[in-house]
Amino acid sequence: MYLEAAKEDLVIINPQWLGTEIIGKLLSYEVVACAPESGRMSFDDLRNLFPRLDGTDLVNLLEALNICVQCSVSADVEFAFPMLNVLESPSAIWTNAELRDDITCGGIRVVSPPEFSEQFTHIYPRVVVGLHHAIKGNNNITLTEWSTKCKIQMEGISTVLSLVRNGQALDIECRGSKVQSGTVFAVQQRIFDIVVDVFQQCCPGIYLEQNPISPTHLTQNKAMPHIYTPRDILMAQLEGRTTLQPDNNTSESLTDVIAFGSSDIFSSLILGIDLHISNLALYSRCQLAALLDPHFQTAGEQDKFAAVLGLDKQQLSELAEASQLSNTDKMLALWSQNPTSTIRLLCQKFNEYERPYAATLLLSLSPMFICTNHHKVF
Repeated sequence: MYLEAAKEDLVIINPQWLGTEIIGKLLSYEVVACAPESGRMSFDDLRNLFPRLDGTDLVNLLEALNICVQCSVSADVEFAFPMLNVLESPSAIWTNAELRDDITCGGIRVVSPPEFSEQFTHIYPRVVVGLHHAIKGNNNITLTEWSTKCKIQMEGISTVLSLVRNGQALDIECRGSKVQSGTVFAVQQRIFDIVVDVFQQCCPGIYLEQNPISPTHLTQNKAMPHIYTPRDILMAQLEGRTTLQPDNNTSESLTDVIAFGSSDIFSSLILGIDLHISNLALYSRCQLAALLDPHFQTAGEQDKFAAVLGLDKQQLSELAEASQLSNTDKMLALWSQNPTSTIRLLCQKFNEYERPYAATLLLSLSPMFICTNHHKVF
């Protein structure tokens, strides 16, 4: 393992020393039991904990690894270790002002496939460090931390990031005045981008999915609000519906669910159903290949699907020479060269090929939208 110390220098680190002597000690029972509940330590605390190490070098190493982050309390400098924070979040995390009827609210649940979901508990502390870095130097933003939640407040907008579902997902819930709906949306997307960046650093290639939370249920402050899936949203887009139903007695607009009620924001989005298939994640392509490749063991089936896609003989000859192992991915790679190859059209092609379950999988693993022009808030 190495860290970049300067443009031309590398610092070589012994992984056993790092894992045992440093991180192992930080997470030992003796340290965890004696550490402040907030997970914050002073420079002297760290120097006493590791008396044989240079304090400055140690701090630089831990910050470079995103294990801690420097923060100030009054005139004193402290270092926040989110992984050591054991503070319980208050039962009423939202103020009365944040629960008023004239407040717009919404949010997303960030999830990954079951085989990856155990990573959320371990990566959440690094997400908190990422938030600290993102707001550093901005005195108009405050960040309050607990063991499994943190609250970001700025200019009348409040956001709570929570580790939920027994540590297997993250909720991002935002509230602000209705005139700020565009900024509230930008805050939500900025925090989601930070989550994605941290996950890509720790687990490159991991598939993360946004699941909108019912804004009506959030307004009602329900303990278990309805969570929409990407398929719910893309099916509404595919069918031209403008409303969704989180329960039998409630109807809410698609604009409220994904754009905090802002028609300006909603109109600026490229809806997922109309995205080019090149926007599909690698994980989505792999799942489609795993589903369809068994059908393409014979040339007849492969030719049939190629005909549905409209691939000509020249393209089919290129297909035989393509280097991808998956026949599904080979055909979709060729078909994607057409700028009109959208997710909507691919759904139609799967139905023409009499594989409606492939269309269902596609809608479940496609992005709900792409936003090209939301402003950066921090």
